[in-house]
Amino acid sequence: NKEDAYEVARFQDGTLRWSFRNFSPGWGWVNTGIVIPDEGNIWTHIAITYDETAREVITYINGEEKHKYSVRGSIAVKDTDLRIGNRGLVSQGFHGQIDEVRIWDRVREADDIRAYKNKVISGSTRGLVGYWRFDEGVGSTAMDISQNDNNGILTSRDNRTQPSRDTDSNIDELNPFANELEDFVLLLNASDVDGNL
Repeated sequence: NKEDAYEVARFQDGTLRWSFRNFSPGWGWVNTGIVIPDEGNIWTHIAITYDETAREVITYINGEEKHKYSVRGSIAVKDTDLRIGNRGLVSQGFHGQIDEVRIWDRVREADDIRAYKNKVISGSTRGLVGYWRFDEGVGSTAMDISQNDNNGILTSRDNRTQPSRDTDSNIDELNPFANELEDFVLLLNASDVDGNL
């Protein structure tokens, strides 16, 4: 979540919601109607794309398009911290487990999302501006393995078993999900001079 720019959340009732600071719909939660189960070792891959040109936000669950919403305008560029697992201005945590987070500077295509949803990718993949796998195991630093090196500070963590995924060090494209943390906050105290996070 980047307060007052973009946010994604799983609420207590299990619903997946997002918010983008743009012209329309503006800043406020959009409920996708998608319920993400909270069942132990069952993982759900979530990908949300914001396409300013096509004027739509598409939500993918496990590689399949599940929700589409019309939008207008650019996402606001804000000088706020990026937080994973909690909001910046109010205490509103993610209800569930987060294993891996990727942020891109381009719209990911449905075929790419499907093809790479369970694969580890290279940190130098074109368009990748943030990539946290949460595989450190110990310590309080979450390493950004993208080329931007926006390492974060883990303020709490609950390690559990890792979901299965394929490793392909030669992949030059996309995708999210890896090690797993529950009820944690990642605070990135990094400068982002070009505004790409």
